[in-house]
Amino acid sequence: LQRIAKRDNLTLRETQLPQLWIIVPSASKKTLSGFAANSRPSWPKGIYHLPAHLKTGIIVINQLPKTPDTLWLRLLGKGKVQGEAISELLALPQNEPLRSKALQLLANWKIALDYSGIDEPGELPMQLTQAYLEWEQETKRQGRIEGHEEGRIEGREEGRIEGREEGREEGREEGREEGRIEGREEGRIEGREEGREEGSEVKQREIALNLLQLGFSIELVVEVTGLSLEQIQQLQRRLDDSSQN
Repeated sequence: LQRIAKRDNLTLRETQLPQLWIIVPSASKKTLSGFAANSRPSWPKGIYHLPAHLKTGIIVINQLPKTPDTLWLRLLGKGKVQGEAISELLALPQNEPLRSKALQLLANWKIALDYSGIDEPGELPMQLTQAYLEWEQETKRQGRIEGHEEGRIEGREEGRIEGREEGREEGREEGREEGRIEGREEGRIEGREEGREEGSEVKQREIALNLLQLGFSIELVVEVTGLSLEQIQQLQRRLDDSSQN
């Protein structure tokens, strides 16, 4: 910090200087006195401060109060203090964030001890085993929750894809069926219309033929029947041919 302050031409205040903390499982009064360590009324029990210019403090784990705030530190203790801290940890609710993190720490500790071959005295190995089993169960439970959630998400996505595909196929099939129905209906309508038109033309031909037989001029028959000049001329030729025969 002093090097950075000098480089940046800054002045460090006393409160900005770092504080060194020494964490020990236990400490006798003689040891604390030898370092001139003193407790302060505003600080919890088990925390001691050395002379101000040393900017150093000592945390004596076995003297700390048994509160959730000191649980992490008490896990680093020894013997009964550590055992009680592990028991407190295992008793925490499963949704407590501290529990999950601390269980992982203790599980890693157990694995490290197993690989190192070091035999820890007392009940620590058994407590670490219990913590490891709890961590394993918690990990599996969390894995099942995450897997179930991922499964739901994937299932919904697959369902939407399949639903859209089935919907498109059903839509195409319905469209084809509707098209066939509409086509048949339009065909019937057009057929009836064409039939009516053809029937009307036949009737007009009969009228034209009768008028020609009565001696009406071709131009008048065209005007009366609405048939074309060519059609009337064809009818006239038919009459002429039949009269010659």
